[in-house]
Amino acid sequence: MTAEQTLSEILTDQMNMVSNGIDASLNEHLATMPSAPVISERTKSHIAKRVGPKSRAKYLNSKGAISLLSIEVIDLGTRISRYQYIERYREHFKSPDPEMGTAFIMHTHILRGSEIYVIMERCGSFLDFFYDLAVDLDLNPKSKLGKDLEKQFKKCFARHLRERHRIVHAHERPSVISRITAIAPEPEGEHRDLMEKVFLDAFSQIFEALTKLAPHLVDTKTGEEAIKNINDHRLKAVDRECFEMWSILLGSINKTIDSSKLLKKAQPS
Repeated sequence: MTAEQTLSEILTDQMNMVSNGIDASLNEHLATMPSAPVISERTKSHIAKRVGPKSRAKYLNSKGAISLLSIEVIDLGTRISRYQYIERYREHFKSPDPEMGTAFIMHTHILRGSEIYVIMERCGSFLDFFYDLAVDLDLNPKSKLGKDLEKQFKKCFARHLRERHRIVHAHERPSVISRITAIAPEPEGEHRDLMEKVFLDAFSQIFEALTKLAPHLVDTKTGEEAIKNINDHRLKAVDRECFEMWSILLGSINKTIDSSKLLKKAQPS
């Protein structure tokens, strides 16, 4: 890892290392087995979820299943890496009108929690696939870690997942941010004064919270400096979340099978 590498480059290097390590290690183990193992119905069901009927046959054997498993590491790593762009789209998106700009902000706010949830679900499914294939290969995997990964995600990303739940379920009271992003860009008539009050109250709450939790972000001479500090903090936070998701997944992979035997090549630098 070098100082010049971007987040995407770092994660790409690591996901390739893990994918290649799993593929090489499992195939090396396969070569030592006296006969080709039978693929279980559980493993077949994992394959069926990932491959269309016309292409499925070539993956219904040990080598094919190992190949599919290693490819999925790349897919998951790429999805985790692309999570960072959710907070960067707005830096490049120029709205043709206020209505579309407001809709864009609302949708990207919803997307953040939803994407964490998708990544959590897919990582859990991958770990179940990995475990069942390891059983087929007589590797005596330690345990099925999909539920453990889910617990780690829910602890680490509690705020985002809670926000997603509040947005999806109508019986939940929406957060301050959700209420702000749902407001029309230019309310008219009798609604204007009410909306201005809602905005002022909401921003007052946000500013007060920032003053308590991160005074260095807002303790500046100008509002422009405070906005820049908050924006820089926002981007650093989303980058950190990418690393956290990847670290949780990698840790679960290495706990599934004895890393001293199979995943030496899968350790990140």
